[in-house]
Amino acid sequence: MNAERIQQAIISGTGLLAQALQIQKKHLSGAFLFARGVSDSTCIDIEQFHRERDQLYSALSQCHDDGRVFVYFSSAGTIYGQCASVRDEFTPLQPTTVYGEFKVAFESIVRSAGVPHLIVRLPNLVGPSQNHRNLLPALIRQAAGGRVTLHRDATRDILDVRDVGRIISELLARGVRDETLLLASGISLPVIDLFSLIQQYTGLHAKIAVQPGGTPQAFDISKLCRLLGQNSIFSGDYPNRVIREYAPAIARSLG
Repeated sequence: MNAERIQQAIISGTGLLAQALQIQKKHLSGAFLFARGVSDSTCIDIEQFHRERDQLYSALSQCHDDGRVFVYFSSAGTIYGQCASVRDEFTPLQPTTVYGEFKVAFESIVRSAGVPHLIVRLPNLVGPSQNHRNLLPALIRQAAGGRVTLHRDATRDILDVRDVGRIISELLARGVRDETLLLASGISLPVIDLFSLIQQYTGLHAKIAVQPGGTPQAFDISKLCRLLGQNSIFSGDYPNRVIREYAPAIARSLG
């Protein structure tokens, strides 16, 4: 295989993340980015996970042959289960769903594959997508329907999908290899507040039913900051800016 072909990044997948990574492709040379597989965290169809596993083995084998860095995108939510404390790379993994269990297993496969790699745990991604499974479109769809149910204690960290490729390219350029890390904003906002921002920027107003419970999700991104050589990455108004960027267009697409 010639050097030019080896340097060309491979982005495996067609979804929201894969599309965003294509924008950064020229800055991701020498990497194989595995942005495919089961995207629905409520999925219980074992065959779908087995297909993802087979695709994972095939991709790792290719990286073993050509020396690319393998980048695997895991979940910063489901693998920790109902953990209420701030999560970091050392927080015990306690998945309570089939999706979470397979994500933990796939991380282990990557680590033991003998190829240079990055395992990147992602929070809720936001982008130009109308996939109803994603957090922002789901909330906007409920708002458009005039009624939404929110959980009082639920908090979420949202990340502009475009920032994933940008940060991955910086990590690769710095020579970061064989690491597992959280790639999140580090800013956890109550879902009730997120929904208020959605209403503000879309003009949609819904009757809100607040129920007790809900899982808080907060992430310590100290390791990411250290690997990037920065004290901080995102400003405090980051969630506001992300929702302002995407919510109006998603609302319009829903009619």
